[in-house]
Formats: sequence, C-alpha cells, structure tokens
Amino acid sequence: MSGKYELAGLAVALVVLVGTVSASGVLAIDDDHQLARDAAVAEYESTGTASTSLVRVDMSVTVAESHEAVGLEGAGYTDFDTTYVRLEYREELSRTVRIYLPDEYFRPRPKDGLEAVESDNTASLETVDGRNYTAVRVSFSGPETAVFELSKQAGLVFDGRGEVKDLVSNRTGVELPSIQSSGQWSYVDSTALSANTTVALETTDQELTLQYDADPSVNSSSWIAVPDCGGASAPVCRFTREGSNETVHLLSRSTETPEVRYKHGNDPLAGLKSSIADARRAAANALDGLGDLLNFADYAP
Repeated sequence: MSGKYELAGLAVALVVLVGTVSASGVLAIDDDHQLARDAAVAEYESTGTASTSLVRVDMSVTVAESHEAVGLEGAGYTDFDTTYVRLEYREELSRTVRIYLPDEYFRPRPKDGLEAVESDNTASLETVDGRNYTAVRVSFSGPETAVFELSKQAGLVFDGRGEVKDLVSNRTGVELPSIQSSGQWSYVDSTALSANTTVALETTDQELTLQYDADPSVNSSSWIAVPDCGGASAPVCRFTREGSNETVHLLSRSTETPEVRYKHGNDPLAGLKSSIADARRAAANALDGLGDLLNFADYAP
C-alpha cells in the first residue's frame, strides 16, 4: 500500500513542478507569476519595462514600451503607440502556454493570429476578468524567443467600445453587436501594375474594400484605404467608369507600386484599422517635419 501512496505523492509533485495543464493541453500559468503583482506594475510604470522568469516552465516574460528593451533593432518601430511583449521559451518540449497580463501594461483586446516580430510564431489574445487581464496564449515547438507588438490605439478603441457596450447593456438590456473582420483578403499581382497602368477588379455587386501598404518595411505594414483618383495623391487610387459600377479600376501613379489587397463586402474593422494607421502616419510625418524645422533653426543665421 505504501508504494501506491508514494506514486500518488510523486504525481502530485510533478503537477506542482510543471503547472496546471488544462483538458485542451494548455499550460495555464494565468496570474500565478510576478508580472501580475503590484511591485512589477509599479516598476513598469516607473521605468517602462518589467520582466520575470516563470517558475513552472523554463520561460521568461518581458513587457516594455521600447523596442530596444525587448531586443529589437532598427527605426521601423512606433514606440509611442506600441507595447512590446517578449516571451523567451527555453524548453525542448512542445507545449502551449497561457499567461494573464494585467491591464496596467496594455488595454485588453481580443485578437487571433497576432504575428510575432521576426518570427513565424503567433499569439492569441483574449480578455478575461471583465477586461482586467489579457490572456496571452502561444504555442512553442522548442526553444524560441517571440516578440509581439500591441497597438495602444487599437486597445483604446476596443476598451472604449467595451465601455459603451456595457453602459448600453446595463441601461437598456440590449447588447450591441461586435465589430468583426469579414471575408478573406486577395492580393493584386504587383507585376501587373506599373506607373500609369490600371487593373480591373470585379465587385460582384458588393462594395469593394481596397487597401494598400503605405509602410512596406521589413518589420511592419500599414494598410491604408486606397483613395479615389480625384482626391489625395497616393501611389495608387481607384475609380469607376461611367455607367459601370460592376468594376473598380485600380490605377498606379508611381514607379514603385505598393502591395495592394482587397475583399468583397464592407469591412468596418478594416476601415477602422485604416483610419488608425492613417492617423499614426500623420503623427509620424508631423514629428519628422518638426525635426526638420529644428534642424533648420540650428543652422539658420
């Protein structure tokens, strides 16, 4: 009988060491880590960086406001609008890890398939505990370091919408519908576009959501709505021919044609993301202009 008790005790010890694994095979760290403590939050608010090593799995987690603090290099990062999460997994075992990060680090928002920077891995985000935490779930097949960028603006939009939904639901008992992306993106063959050439896209009797990548850098992309040809001066624009609304024509106005994507039907979330990206570009251009002005002032007589 003593042998059975010894085996049972060993099994309990193993569970304590490796953590709780759910029925879906997810190692649920949840809020059982130092980054969920007030001291780590205070450090983050003071220095812009907080990190910890997990006990139940050989893995460290860092949350930072600077891309350099998570090991990223280059000028293609918008630190003023981004929170970075770095996960360094050091085990040979393949597993999925879930960890809760408090809303003091970044405003929670749901997201599936969030792509890591300079890595093929993806993360899923889910709001928990009334949007007080974000559940970050990532699968690893072996030792790997994955860094994820989270837009502060996107978090503000979702958080504001959540507050409005809660207010309306509490006052009226009616829940507002959620905004969801719809349809699959198709991409225009870039070889078919050169300066002053057009490509015809069938609408199939639906509104056509059409975007181009305004920031085709290695580390990021910035999808902006393709404007009408009579409006803003973008490298590509759209127009329709009189008497024919079944086809949208895409016109290239630059020798360096950007990547263009489209989907059939109105996608409100794509439009929202486009507006946010456009605002971020405008802010960056304003900062560049201010820098040029200051440089000119340094050399002005």
